[in-house]
Amino acid sequence: LSLLFLSTVLSCKEEFGRLIPDNEGQQDTLDLVYGKPKVLLLIVDGARGESVRTANIPVMNGLLNHAIYSWVSLSEEHDDLNGTGADLASIITGVSQNKHLVIGDNFNNNNFQTFPTVYTRVAANAKSTEFKVYSSSKLFVDHLAPVAAAKLENSDAEVVNGVKEGLKLPEITMLTAHFTAVDKAGKASQYDNSSASYKTAIENFDK
Repeated sequence: LSLLFLSTVLSCKEEFGRLIPDNEGQQDTLDLVYGKPKVLLLIVDGARGESVRTANIPVMNGLLNHAIYSWVSLSEEHDDLNGTGADLASIITGVSQNKHLVIGDNFNNNNFQTFPTVYTRVAANAKSTEFKVYSSSKLFVDHLAPVAAAKLENSDAEVVNGVKEGLKLPEITMLTAHFTAVDKAGKASQYDNSSASYKTAIENFDK
């Protein structure tokens, strides 16, 4: 399972907790000056929505009034016992497994030529794009990240340090941070806050 911002790969039985307000017919009164568009993408493997919601997460809770989010949304339902590669591919391509064709952690028969990654799409449609990807997963770096832009870190703490440096670079178009400590804690115990180590891993990410 992967937590994408505050959207989780879990269940489709409930709608989003917050929705975009319906402003049809209204005009915004705030004047904004836009700079170069930038994207920060945070992916947290193994962060089960209900467990994140009930953990001590003051930082994420502080974002909720300005966010569109769900604790129980579904990308697609399939067996994750063979790895997280398919979920990660769904996030990075924006399409489901039956299109990108990544099964478990097996990327050998992927269909990225037809359904390319977000990095490929952005580079094809924007000028002067610069990417930075920091991940503690060799799988992610080897198969989903732009080769020249990716850095494999030894731990989530190193990912955080990389992101702090990356955010200082004005030329960056899109910065991706991929975290794995929560998933490792879940695999070693269970994906539930009844496991102290799993709950701690979620709260450490929030910090």
